[in-house]
Amino acid sequence: MKIKITCALGAFLLVALLAPFSLPHETEAPHEESAEATSTIPGITFEDLGVTKTGLLPTNPFYFVKEWERKVRLLIAASPIKRADLELKFTNEKAAELKKVAENNPENKEALERAIDNYNKGVDRLRVRLEALQETSNNPNIDELLERLTDRTAKHQQLFEELKEKHQVVGDELGKSQDKVNEAMTQVFNKLDKTEKLQERLEKILNKD
Repeated sequence: MKIKITCALGAFLLVALLAPFSLPHETEAPHEESAEATSTIPGITFEDLGVTKTGLLPTNPFYFVKEWERKVRLLIAASPIKRADLELKFTNEKAAELKKVAENNPENKEALERAIDNYNKGVDRLRVRLEALQETSNNPNIDELLERLTDRTAKHQQLFEELKEKHQVVGDELGKSQDKVNEAMTQVFNKLDKTEKLQERLEKILNKD
């Protein structure tokens, strides 16, 4: 299934990611539309996230083994770009893990909060990796990485909108995670990308069927 970005979510991403390049403007009006539009947001699947199997979840006492394996893969990665790409992959996996925890424990606030916190830590590590890159999207490898980053950011935001509808017990925590992602990605794109390229990337996301 292809990702379907609602008008409200698309506007949300545009405002968040293009903010550094735009003049200040009023954003109150779109909030009303957003509240109304979320009820029709289609569900993000594991296939949409590119994850076939979630494996160990953050609620499992042996989850540290999975994290240890990730650290080893980062250590042997050949370049900063490959390490950043791996960090993006791991953060995406953590979004899928959060979705799985929500399916398995829909009423367990503690389990949901643990999965959300795990995702947030992934975003923090991803941000550090990306901000450490010394080149920009003029490098084809970074350009491809930013393409994937834009796609994943949109899908994660859509997933979080869906989860907020279904799991209001952690609605505030999910909203804070969305803010964290937007803040991190805004700074990353501001550092690594050009305005026109970012606009092209967002238009691709918004125009997907």
